[in-house]
Amino acid sequence: MAIRVVGTGAAPAGVSPADFAAHVSALAEKTLALPIAASTITKYNLLIPNHDLSAKVANLGLPAPPNTIITEVEFESEEKLLAFAADPAFQAMVAESKAKGNGAFLFAVDTVVKNRGFPPSSSSTAPPSDTAMDEQETSTNTFTRVADLWFSDGSLIIRAEDREFYVSGAVLAARSSVFSDMLSIPQAASNSNSMSIVVLPDKSGEVESFLRAVFDSKCVTSLMSRELSPTDLHTASCKSIRSLFKQWALQW
Repeated sequence: MAIRVVGTGAAPAGVSPADFAAHVSALAEKTLALPIAASTITKYNLLIPNHDLSAKVANLGLPAPPNTIITEVEFESEEKLLAFAADPAFQAMVAESKAKGNGAFLFAVDTVVKNRGFPPSSSSTAPPSDTAMDEQETSTNTFTRVADLWFSDGSLIIRAEDREFYVSGAVLAARSSVFSDMLSIPQAASNSNSMSIVVLPDKSGEVESFLRAVFDSKCVTSLMSRELSPTDLHTASCKSIRSLFKQWALQW
């Protein structure tokens, strides 16, 4: 389970929305959250489903202030969410924004259940076996598989630094025009054991973050979405998130 927090509000006077979003992400990194870097989204022209808060804002009847920014970070645990909410720098930033009349922040807190794999389909290919992978690896190349991003019906191996992921190339192409163009290039004929491999120059953490954003989205259920202050987050999230998650699990 992970906790995804999406915040929307106006940047303080004199601060660009982009800089403000970067500042929020930088604060989140201190608690080992998994920020989806804006630069990565831009680089790969990613279309991240369910990341648009406009509908949630409208449903709550909260007007979107001028220069509204939306930033999203994912926390590995509730404890790290609480640490972020209690961060003095974060609280000071929100207080400054409110004091200047920029409006309150909206936090949509989602519990994310990690997807372990896509349902099998007739067009899916079997994941590479350890033997097949060993035949392709050299003794100098050692990669760590990210277990919950190594799908049973994947079709594309993505490598970044020392990590590798096995995902659906079709899904990735549908979410990223860059990958769509990349995967549309005809591949040379190969034997049945060979796998399509894409090596990215990005940091492995950034690649993992945007892959989670793409492939976890079908398992995201909004469990709490209301206007909250950092203090509200700190005092209510333990009770609300745990109880709501149990209710959702029973319904599932």
